[in-house]
Amino acid sequence: MPLARALLLAACAALLPLAGRAADRDGDGLDDALEQALLERFAPVVLLAPGERARPASVDWFLARSEGLSRPPRLRPQRAARAGSADPRDWTVYGHVVPARAGGVLVQYWFFYPFNDGHWLFDHEGDWEHVTVKLGPDLAPEGAWYARHEDSHPGRWFRWAALAREGEHPVVLSARGTHASYATPDEVPFYDRTCGARAPEEAARRGCRVWRTWA
Repeated sequence: MPLARALLLAACAALLPLAGRAADRDGDGLDDALEQALLERFAPVVLLAPGERARPASVDWFLARSEGLSRPPRLRPQRAARAGSADPRDWTVYGHVVPARAGGVLVQYWFFYPFNDGHWLFDHEGDWEHVTVKLGPDLAPEGAWYARHEDSHPGRWFRWAALAREGEHPVVLSARGTHASYATPDEVPFYDRTCGARAPEEAARRGCRVWRTWA
């Protein structure tokens, strides 16, 4: 296995595809079936902005279009891979469920984009974005953190009642090119662009791509 591929796979070892989690591999004491059920129950709806040129993909999709270089160890993806996959079946969300230190459970979702197209600054290959849903001790949702730019550890907090949702699936507005995660169009800064609607049906009518990550 090329060193570059081994390094990337090692970095992703804790992030399991939503459809493929079958064992308690992190040994955190949470039942496997429960973890899978929570991942599916709260998986977000991601709304991609109109004109998005840097679509999602999966790590495997990206590696298949990259060449490993050993000195220094890094990946050199094909330039065409920057656009991500045109086939939504290649779009993969990675999930991680862990007990929260203060009680309850954290359900985290990671999205992979082959390229960050930042308009004029900070373009780079390989863009990971994430949101984290916080559940109480009774596993009822309390809110979620939406990661973006300088506020990504873990992100901006929103109470559950303040979030747009499709059923129990929170809606995430993905910024065009940078893929920062926003909860409402009103909070988007001047340098980012997102879908102008939070309801998936209205978003689709406005030319936004609707990514139901659990599907």
